[in-house]
Amino acid sequence: MDIENNFLFRGVNEEMFAKNKKKLIPKGHKFTYTPQFGTIRFGEGYQFGETTTNAILVHQIDSSLTSGISTTLSFEKAKYYALYNNYKKGYIYKINRSKLKKFDIAEYTPDTLGLVSPNNRKDLEVILVSKSNNLFPDEIIDEIIEVE
Repeated sequence: MDIENNFLFRGVNEEMFAKNKKKLIPKGHKFTYTPQFGTIRFGEGYQFGETTTNAILVHQIDSSLTSGISTTLSFEKAKYYALYNNYKKGYIYKINRSKLKKFDIAEYTPDTLGLVSPNNRKDLEVILVSKSNNLFPDEIIDEIIEVE
């Protein structure tokens, strides 16, 4: 697999790319989550109350519930998501990991935390969370690559 440790990749379809005006914008507004009765199963790793661990877990099911942005270590996985659902064109953000700390952006890697869902195990996901009003500045993006 094409793993690049210095960079993260985020694939989006052409519709999302246009809607977000080429910006990295999270779907949700905070990176904590309180599980709701009947929405989780015992043993999935959820904790009582509103926690970051819960946000990592729920983000893998529905990213609109958190302020995280899904990225991957794999360019090919990002391309897969950029063209998912039969989109003919998509875009991949190449994100420079060395710039994240400067802009107060945290990385959460569900797999290394033991919090990855079986469906997402091969995604090599790294969730990015901005601690500064959910802003992801253009400066962290080294390149935007069009894919077909």
